[in-house]
Amino acid sequence: AASGVLPSGTTITTHWKTVETLREWHPTLIVDKEHSVVKNENSTLYCSAGISAGIDMCFRLVTDLFGETVARETAKSMEYTYPEDYQRRIQF
Repeated sequence: AASGVLPSGTTITTHWKTVETLREWHPTLIVDKEHSVVKNENSTLYCSAGISAGIDMCFRLVTDLFGETVARETAKSMEYTYPEDYQRRIQF
């Protein structure tokens, strides 16, 4: 965000501990605190909120590129639960 590459109004997410800080530092961006993974529908920008959310984001990317069946099989082979949605796992 600090590089200025993200256009005003871009939706992003981050680790729950830094949501408010990111909002303060970059008021022109939309920081989604409800989701651990976001994809901007008008671009190829994917954003995740941490380590496990990064894995979930990869499933979203695989789903978008190869379909949900491939993504679910990938999760199964990793012994990882496929994310049915991208809501945060914790509430804060």
